[in-house]
Amino acid sequence: MPTDARTAAFQTLLRVELDGAFLNLALDAALKKTPAIGDADRALATELAYGVVRHQRLLDATIGACSSRPPEKLDVPVLTALRLGAFQLFFTRTKPHAAVNETVELMKSARGGRHAAGFVNALMRAMAKLPGPVIPAGGSEASRLAVEFSQPDWLAERWIDRFGLDEARELCRIQNETPAIDVRFDPARVSGESLAASLAKAGIQASPCAISPVGLTLSGAGSLSELAAFREGLFQVQDEAAQLVGLLPEIHPGMEILDACAAPGGKSCHLAQRLRGQGHVTALDLHAHRLNRLKTEAARLGLSELISESACDVSLPLPFEKARFDLILADLPCTGLGTARRHPEIRWRRKSSDPARMADIQRSIVRNLAGCLKPGGQLIFSVCSMEPEEGLEQLESIENLGFRLASPDASLGVRWPLVSEERPAIATFPHRHGCDGFFGARFIKEG
Repeated sequence: MPTDARTAAFQTLLRVELDGAFLNLALDAALKKTPAIGDADRALATELAYGVVRHQRLLDATIGACSSRPPEKLDVPVLTALRLGAFQLFFTRTKPHAAVNETVELMKSARGGRHAAGFVNALMRAMAKLPGPVIPAGGSEASRLAVEFSQPDWLAERWIDRFGLDEARELCRIQNETPAIDVRFDPARVSGESLAASLAKAGIQASPCAISPVGLTLSGAGSLSELAAFREGLFQVQDEAAQLVGLLPEIHPGMEILDACAAPGGKSCHLAQRLRGQGHVTALDLHAHRLNRLKTEAARLGLSELISESACDVSLPLPFEKARFDLILADLPCTGLGTARRHPEIRWRRKSSDPARMADIQRSIVRNLAGCLKPGGQLIFSVCSMEPEEGLEQLESIENLGFRLASPDASLGVRWPLVSEERPAIATFPHRHGCDGFFGARFIKEG
């Protein structure tokens, strides 16, 4: 019988492939179905599921080199089992005979999979004889790069055009690395040094984030929810790039703040913490169920009285009077390609037309939100994308709505990763800054 870890990874990958499920949610669901699974198997299941999706194109190229049938012609369960087996052969310390045997057993245990076990066995044995994964010869530089680091051709091409081959290669490479866990703390409740010392007692190493003054990067972290510091609301898990978005605006006591696309709620909670008990955050999201996590986190952090949540489609007329808010955070729907290290499936679900398509949606939402902001109020525009259509190229269109681009809050001592002194928006990149790829800008409404 295959191990619980491999079974959980297999079930996860089938849901991602067949149902379009999000990888993290599918993995959580698969692990919950195996409540007796140990920590080591949970870690292995995570490594296998994420590793297969991150290296999917290279694995498929290797499978195709050993098969008389192209990967896209294989039944999904068969291809999924082969991807899992190939990943173990080339990217883990699993012994080849174990990888072969476990993959065959996994195929046998799948519904209707026993008939394909012989085919899987032959292919796994053929791949086990290879010195490494196969990158097909020929093709363009972009195509070879895309196969080696499992990216869509169109994305590799645009990154080479934008950054040059060497930097594009580094960006593609780091997209397949497991990102660090960052947490944000509230300096009004605990210092970074004190929190790091508390985490050290639990065997977790914590070091200051490179840019965010309210962030720590963790290593050796297990289940953070079991820690006393977590239960006491002393920190919230949030990537450093997302922390910077919450630091962009100037915050004053008594402000009325709108977070227009709030789920899962990290930025709403950050802004509420910066209010220091005076003011209010109205947190909106299109889907009511996505606000449940925000409510839970707000309660854990002691912020429930400062945040109210409501389901709302911000592309439609809003249920607020004109010029109500002092600050609007527009952390908008985007391609999400800046978070591909954490959500690797996203690269396979995006098309070359998507950055421009999402940029149109973002402009429409900003136009809709603009009337709810007071004259002199602040608009924070942000996306978890590195693509220029969704970032730098949006600045002028927002300025044309009656906004002035302003510098980030200068009172915090942050060494902001500015686009330029003339255009003081911020942009982060995984290969340059070690955090997710984000774009953010602070505007002042004129009039």
